[in-house]
Amino acid sequence: MWLDLRAEPIVLSVPAVEKSRYYAVMLCDGNTFNYGYIGSRSTGTEPGDYMVVGPEWKGEMPAGIKKVFHSSTRFSLTVLRTQLFNPADMPNVVKIQSGYKVRPLSTFLKQPAPPAAPAIDFPKANAELIKQNFFSYLDFALQFAPPRPEEVAIRAKLASIGVGPARRSR
Repeated sequence: MWLDLRAEPIVLSVPAVEKSRYYAVMLCDGNTFNYGYIGSRSTGTEPGDYMVVGPEWKGEMPAGIKKVFHSSTRFSLTVLRTQLFNPADMPNVVKIQSGYKVRPLSTFLKQPAPPAAPAIDFPKANAELIKQNFFSYLDFALQFAPPRPEEVAIRAKLASIGVGPARRSR
C-alpha cells in the first residue's frame, strides 16, 4: 500500500498478535530504502500506533504514538505480512489483518484535516516509454524525493541539464 505523506503524517495501527506468530510491516521509501519495521521481531506483539512522516514534517510525537518513522520521500510503500500456520489458521489471520489500520494523523487525533495535497497527474508509463524518455520520468519523480545530503552534487548536475525540482526554482 502506498502512503501519501505530503499533507500530513499517517498513523499505522497494529493489533495484538500472539507471540508465536510472525508479522511485519515493512516501510520502504521512494529511494527504495527500508527505513523501518513494525512487527513481532522489531516492536513486539503488543498492539500499537506508529506514525510515518514525510521529509518536511516538523512536529512533536503525539500522545499514544509508540514510535515515529521518517521517510526520506513524500510517498512510502508499506508491505504487511502475517504468518499463516496452515489452511485451518486462515480465519485467525483474517481476524488479525482486520485489526490493521491506516489513517491520517488528523483522523487519529480526531482533529480537522489539513488542506489536501494537490492532485498529481501521473504520466503514462511502461518500459518502452521510460526507455525513450528516461530523463522526463526522472524529472517527474524527483519532485517527490528531496535530495539527501549525499545527493546534493548529483542533483546540481541534473539541474544543469534541466532535470529535477532545483531547476524549477530558478
